[in-house]
Amino acid sequence: MNHIIRKGAVIAASMALLPFVAATSVKAQIIENDQSQAGGVYTVNTTNDLLLNATPIASLGDPTAGGGDSGAAISYLTDGLTIGSNVGAGSAAGGNGGGLTSLTYSLGSNATGYNISNIDTYSGWGDGGRFQQSYTVLYSTAAAPSTFLTLYTVNPYGPFGSNQAYIDLSSSTGPLASNVADIQFQFNTTANGWTGYQELGVTGLAAATVSTPEPSTWAMMLSGLGLLALVLKTRRNRVG
Repeated sequence: MNHIIRKGAVIAASMALLPFVAATSVKAQIIENDQSQAGGVYTVNTTNDLLLNATPIASLGDPTAGGGDSGAAISYLTDGLTIGSNVGAGSAAGGNGGGLTSLTYSLGSNATGYNISNIDTYSGWGDGGRFQQSYTVLYSTAAAPSTFLTLYTVNPYGPFGSNQAYIDLSSSTGPLASNVADIQFQFNTTANGWTGYQELGVTGLAAATVSTPEPSTWAMMLSGLGLLALVLKTRRNRVG
């Protein structure tokens, strides 16, 4: 039986790969800056903070677990207020051992998403027992808002002798991630099961255009097209 190979099949296959490319956001090498102190004050940087006064679009877990505040606990995480050491007031519990396990925020309504330059997280506890931070940040792009990609994981940080921690994620080579639509924090287990988080910040600006995919993405797409061409050539030879 003869097989007819149509040029349209190659075009269709190529088009099928485009959503994958469009969904890929350009990422830079990430720098983690960790700080800790005992009984001091952190002033939250709210300039271009995309989470300022934001409400999560999805949440899992109980932010009032343990000593976390009741009522408006989640809203404390994006209120932009100065962080002190009077923990319990102004904190939300996060961690797999109790408290929130994940929070998801929409960064806004810009059609091409947002380019993120910094992610800042603050924590603290009155006796130094529950300020250790550990979480994973994920994000989705404007091209594929329901598909979340892992950006970075912060391993447990919170040295003995302190009761507050501040972590800043940044990059010296470009945005942390580009064309971001939503961002998600997954809170990991720490030494005492959960942590008193006090503020989550995401600094960024609206993206003007869709960023060019990383070289590895282009390489994967071209490899796929090359394999497809080889398969079609083999089929034509069989027909001939």
